[in-house]
Order: sequence, then structure tokens, then C-alpha cells
Amino acid sequence: ARPACRYCFTRPTPMPPGPLRDALLALADRDGVTVRDVLVADASRRTTALNAYVSGFGRTRRIVAYDTLLTTAPPREVELVVAHELGHVVHRDVVRGTVLGALGAGLGVCVLAAVVTWQPLLDAAGVERFAPATAEEVADFAFMQSVVSGMLELVQRACDVEQARWGAANQGEPRSGP
Repeated sequence: ARPACRYCFTRPTPMPPGPLRDALLALADRDGVTVRDVLVADASRRTTALNAYVSGFGRTRRIVAYDTLLTTAPPREVELVVAHELGHVVHRDVVRGTVLGALGAGLGVCVLAAVVTWQPLLDAAGVERFAPATAEEVADFAFMQSVVSGMLELVQRACDVEQARWGAANQGEPRSGP
């Protein structure tokens, strides 16, 4: 069975059997990550980026490498990039990021509700209740949102650095634990 959500921007095809495919599957196996297949995404149709990712959950999990990565980097570097991506799976970064994002959004709504109903603020503004937002208020909210997004981006970068170190340390070596 195929995943419900098809790939919208790339058309991945199975990586042909060979030493690189075997090495990537061995990396996943050493890390305790069950993968169904190794795919090659035809990313060169829209980018020159060198990338790979692990997609899916449970039995649908796949390693996907960009064709740009495979045609540019030597096999050892491809293994390192995939080891980094497997580190995200092992450390549950997607789940952590999703939960933190949901909690952050909920907290943001609660803080916004508290601010727009806070009586001292309403008194200082000279109003009895919160009215529809003005353009300036929307701009202020957009600014605050960009600050929060920037902070979340820093958290993501920290995760990437952690996974790069973890991937480099564990690439080619049996995993002793996350």
C-alpha cells in the first residue's frame, strides 16, 4: 500500500540495487530504524540542493535521497547525510517539533486572549472591550510572530547541529544508543 499523501514536488523511484543502497539500509538497521525502501527523488527538476530525508511512519518509512545529492557527492558523503537524517528519526525530532509547535500555538492563543481582555490594558487604551484589529495591531502581531518563528528556527538549527554530530559519530559504526 502506498502512503495516502503522494509526493507533490518530486517523483521518487526506487534506488537500484547496489553498494550505496545496501550501505543506506545498513545504516538504518544499525540505528534501529525500520525502512521499507530507499528512493531517489528527481529534485533536479526544481532545485540544485543536495539533500535527503526520511519519510513516513512505521511500515511506510522510506529513505529518500535527492538525485542532485547522488550525482554530486561521493557515496561516503551520501551516507553521512542519510546518517544525519536517521538521527532525526532516532531522536524523534519531528514528533518533538510537532508537539512543541502545537503547544506554542496554543500558548500563543492563550496569551493573546489574556492580553486583549486584560482590564488594565483596556483601561490604558481607553476602551471597554477588544475591538477588531487595526492594521497597526496586525503588523505588531506579525512582528511578534516573526520573533517567535525565529526562536523556533534556532531550536531547529540546534537539532540539526546535534544530528550532524550524531550522524558523524555513528555513521559506519554500530549504534550504542541515542
